[in-house]
Amino acid sequence: MAPIKERNSGGPPEEYAISVRDLNISFAVPRIRKRTRFSFMRENLFPVSFGDEELRALQNVDFHVKKGECAGIIGENGSGKSTLLKAIAGILKPDSGDVAVRGKVAPFLELGVGFQGELTARENVFIFGALMGIPKKRMNLLLPGIITFAGLEEFTNVKIKNFSSGMYARLAFSCVVSVEPDILLIDEVFAVGDEAFRHRCINRLLEFKNAGKTILLVSHRLGDIRSLCDRLLLLTGGKIVAEGKPDDVISYYLDSFVSEEKQIRERGAEVIDKKVLFGSKNPVASKGIIGEISLSKNQLRTGDDLSVRIDLDPEMEIEKPHLILQICKLGGPLVFGTNTVRDGIVLPRLGSRKEISFILKDIQLLSGEYYVNVELWGGRLVECLEKHERCCGFSVISRKKDGTGILKMKHEWETTD
Repeated sequence: MAPIKERNSGGPPEEYAISVRDLNISFAVPRIRKRTRFSFMRENLFPVSFGDEELRALQNVDFHVKKGECAGIIGENGSGKSTLLKAIAGILKPDSGDVAVRGKVAPFLELGVGFQGELTARENVFIFGALMGIPKKRMNLLLPGIITFAGLEEFTNVKIKNFSSGMYARLAFSCVVSVEPDILLIDEVFAVGDEAFRHRCINRLLEFKNAGKTILLVSHRLGDIRSLCDRLLLLTGGKIVAEGKPDDVISYYLDSFVSEEKQIRERGAEVIDKKVLFGSKNPVASKGIIGEISLSKNQLRTGDDLSVRIDLDPEMEIEKPHLILQICKLGGPLVFGTNTVRDGIVLPRLGSRKEISFILKDIQLLSGEYYVNVELWGGRLVECLEKHERCCGFSVISRKKDGTGILKMKHEWETTD
């Protein structure tokens, strides 16, 4: 699938709350070298620079966020998401490129940045206000609401060095959303804190969105970011590789990066014993959430139907589960992959045993050995709960007239004079 591109085209700069053009940021990473007693003495007596390696955190990043828009950024760890937010907040200076922000910005980028552990929650609220340029009288009025939203009424005068990470997060987020900014920059606000706090965060962000505020959000909780954002950007290796509607970008992310990870592992793995893979219709039975994965048949002819049955038996409730299923050729490439998000399928909440069937109609595979990969994602696509690779195998027999390769394709011949 090609990357999704729905970039803003032209328009006056006043339309945008955030404008990033050709942004490049690099970091110097010290070279790894062997440390010995001799090298330690030599470096102290005769300092020598061994040079640094360049890490390109962001490469030619170009995008805009309209005023009143809620945009999200997703991607694997180390892709440059936090670096991008810090550049927009003015914390990092770019090597090249331009960043323009129009309006008062309130960043929530790291847990408790600017807080002083030896001071109380009340005192840290006033410090935050001073950093944001808000008068003390105004902060006095905002203080009760900040403490109440954070749920820290009993800890107002407690030194925050004694706070848990969740209490830190609640206080920091409450401060950020209470100063009425024009633009919110948020990095993983859902990563720390309990479910009640997460729901309060989502509701407050929805209030900001309805009020016409601009939000740029980074999160690995794909379900939450999909429900909040109007548009998503996918970063990998410091580059924007996909941009568009949340459902499209999330599907592209799951298809490309999950498949890529699997194929890397498969290329380095030994070819498994065909007797084990193809010897039974029910080769996989586990004690996890996925109880059994089975096929309707192991021997197919081109054009047959195939049903993959997945038995789910969770010991606890799973909200908004999703399944990923892939068909691969043994020793070859990924043939086909899909997931319930892409297909618009909403599975029921898992709290008891369920049976899910995935039915492939009129399979046009040609002769060969194939296998199935299955993954279960839960918590609104937050994490992969369970995966089974090469869990079921099947053989396909085709006729000579069907052609050669992996897939039978409809075709015709024409002759012209």
